[in-house]
Amino acid sequence: MTLSLNTREEGLATDVVRSGDNSMVSSVLKIALSALGILGIVLAISGGVLYSMIPNLIKKKIDEQLVLAEGTTMFENWKNIPVPIYVRIYIFNVTNPADVTFNGAKPVLEEVGPYTFKETRVKEIIGWNKEEDTVLYHEVKSYVFEKGLSAGTQDEIVYVINVPLLGIVKVALEKVSALIRPFFLPVLNSLFKKYKEELFVKRLVRELLFDGYGVPLMKDLALLAKPFIKIPQLLPNNTFGLFYGKNNSRGGTLSVFTGVRDSSKFTLMNTWENK
Repeated sequence: MTLSLNTREEGLATDVVRSGDNSMVSSVLKIALSALGILGIVLAISGGVLYSMIPNLIKKKIDEQLVLAEGTTMFENWKNIPVPIYVRIYIFNVTNPADVTFNGAKPVLEEVGPYTFKETRVKEIIGWNKEEDTVLYHEVKSYVFEKGLSAGTQDEIVYVINVPLLGIVKVALEKVSALIRPFFLPVLNSLFKKYKEELFVKRLVRELLFDGYGVPLMKDLALLAKPFIKIPQLLPNNTFGLFYGKNNSRGGTLSVFTGVRDSSKFTLMNTWENK
């Protein structure tokens, strides 16, 4: 009887202990879940606040960079463009110029090139206007022939249309009145014969592009045409080239906003040639 009683008492004690353990675990779980819930709410609020702030922070950082100010990387990259710029030029060479001129044949064209030039752009600062938040400058462009990126050399010979000749004829037809034209055109034709001007010209690639070549009849043309019309200066220095005078050339005066006061106006044009 004593043994049986002890066994019952031990079983009751064990049940009490197990009940106490379950109650403690349940309390711990409730506390943990409550803590996690609070933490989740805090994180959600913090995340919402950060989410709303991040775009503003990013915009602020971008605005700080979009400023033209001496000594900054942005200014140096804007002033001297670090990315290489290449200009590739193709020319249509007329392979049957004589047949076209004397027999009225259809021109046979051969595409030659590319003739590649590396273009460099440097902005020369003229001055700053803090009141208008602008910078005044002009840009200088230069070109260097890149033989390794070209399919030919500048000393190749090509036959192309005589652009100065066509320009002269166009001006004559547009500027000379129908009344004077019968007197002027024979004079013009004799001038073409004197200088042996033809529909096509044979030129080096370099002459056709940047170096240019002289057109001596332009000087005489201005004198002969003076009694009839005033011919505008068609060619600088009586020299023709598709890009003659463009190498190491200085562009017009340009004013742009620096973005110091308003980043949305960063590098937007303010004036061109003071207009």
